[in-house]
Amino acid sequence: ERQFQAQLERMDQQHKKAALQKKKKDHRKVQAVLKAAQRNDLYGVLGMKNWNLKLPPRELRLPGGLSFTIPGITIKETTEKQIRKQFRSRALQMHPDKNKDARAHEAFLKVEQAAAILTDTQQRAMYDQEQRLEWDERLQANRRLAMNTIRTVGIVTRRIVKTGHVILGPFFTSVVIVLAVIL
Repeated sequence: ERQFQAQLERMDQQHKKAALQKKKKDHRKVQAVLKAAQRNDLYGVLGMKNWNLKLPPRELRLPGGLSFTIPGITIKETTEKQIRKQFRSRALQMHPDKNKDARAHEAFLKVEQAAAILTDTQQRAMYDQEQRLEWDERLQANRRLAMNTIRTVGIVTRRIVKTGHVILGPFFTSVVIVLAVIL
């Protein structure tokens, strides 16, 4: 940081502005890497998405005893070559000699660690499996939350209707219709 400030003092106004803009851009890149590392998103550390879209094999049974098997296909898969290419690009962006952010070295190490795991076939398979399990757990938790919310809304609605019947008596239906027309 001191070195950068010393360089800034020696620059003219136009170069100073460009250097400050580059440092701000470098800071955003470093922050993105560190946030992805904190979330344990190794693909995000490298600045990419894991698009492993696979369709499982399906068996179709037709009337008359005919059955066909449609083989499973992979629509899009992140390859090791893409990971290596993205690693080289991201490593250049995060290298402390190129990136003037104070935490560039830390981000550079995170990029190296992510690439080491994702380029090793066994470690990558384990990481992908862990991520799938975490995703499934979050999905189940969200489903439970949605079902609980729907159940609660149903209970509250029933109570409102019951209270409306008690208060309005025989006029309840006509009041509801008028309110529905107004709204």
